[in-house]
Amino acid sequence: MLISAKNAVVSFGVSCQTAYQIRRHQRLISAALNDQDLEWQPSFFDNLIAPASAVVSMFSSEGIAGVRADEIELYQRVRWTRHGLFFWHEQFDKTILSSKYTYLLKKTIDLMNSADNIVCVFSNTQNNLIDLSQEIEGVNPHIYERDEDEIIRIIGRYFGGKCRFLFVKNPDIGGDRHVIGNSRGYIIEHNTATWHGNATAWQFIFRQFFGHYDDVPDDRAMDRLKYLSERYEALLHRHATLRRQHRALREKLDEIAPT
Repeated sequence: MLISAKNAVVSFGVSCQTAYQIRRHQRLISAALNDQDLEWQPSFFDNLIAPASAVVSMFSSEGIAGVRADEIELYQRVRWTRHGLFFWHEQFDKTILSSKYTYLLKKTIDLMNSADNIVCVFSNTQNNLIDLSQEIEGVNPHIYERDEDEIIRIIGRYFGGKCRFLFVKNPDIGGDRHVIGNSRGYIIEHNTATWHGNATAWQFIFRQFFGHYDDVPDDRAMDRLKYLSERYEALLHRHATLRRQHRALREKLDEIAPT
């Protein structure tokens, strides 16, 4: 996560790509927030597979307990069974994992509580998530509107209403773009062949979300970028409409000739 006394920009999942893209765009985010004190700090969520349901489960109580050793199991990958998230890159050692992630969880929550403003970032655009969800039970990469609404309600309540939310979604596993309150949703259809993701698309999304174009080299380039932003918004609305029509036609077809 990026953290200062004023701001926290935190990856909450679903996978490692979210944290990677936040860190990659640190300079842009710092400029957009006018906060040169933002620095990168490891957080609890950086290297996990954390489905939306797992994040909601964690923040549904008033206090978030530590990671108990007896709640860690090897289930194809190392999993915290209490909430259903995966310590994806870890070796199976309950004692070490309990100590490490209890520390990271407390540190992450304390740093977020100390900031004046929090941006919570979720994405499911990592290229291998669909395959992983088919291979390993419990890896659920979907972020639907109901998931976003629940995340906004639960996390917003936990941190006292100082959060904004950014959802970056693969429309094939996340539904349409969703905008509610102080949250914004974007889609990336053309993802890269590596887990890192489409950096150009992420930069465009961060610029739109924060409304930051001041570092574009000249007026002509800035006008062009703003024009592209407007076209992008119009195409997203059109895209969402076509997807809804496609789903409705598919449902009718399934009723007439079920597979």
